[in-house]
Amino acid sequence: MRHGLYIAVLGLAIAAAGCGDGPSTLTSPTFEIGGGVPTNPGGAATIGYTQDIKLLLDASCTRCHNSRSREGGVDLSSYTSVMRTVQPGSANSLLIRESRSGAAMYRYWNGNASAQADLVRRWIVEFQARENR
Repeated sequence: MRHGLYIAVLGLAIAAAGCGDGPSTLTSPTFEIGGGVPTNPGGAATIGYTQDIKLLLDASCTRCHNSRSREGGVDLSSYTSVMRTVQPGSANSLLIRESRSGAAMYRYWNGNASAQADLVRRWIVEFQARENR
């Protein structure tokens, strides 16, 4: 009986303490959207342009919005140029407004448009449009 009680107490202690280094290591589940692009690549605790967003924009946007053609005056081929369409922390950033459901560019997302638009929104609003994780 004591052995069973010890195991139960140990289990509760571990659950209370958490695994790893605490809440900062918690991540949301990763699932893939069309084209094999993860919505939270590698279970990352943060989202970064270089590791996560550039791939999406290159696959869906830079054919028209690049340094040469700049359709609509927008270049999405580099972090510096993307940041001209982004106000970190603001859901009203141009990139969000034009690529969310119902907006002009939404239909151009390759694969799961909803998941990709949401990843871009999260990157800008929740992760302050960081260049790197």
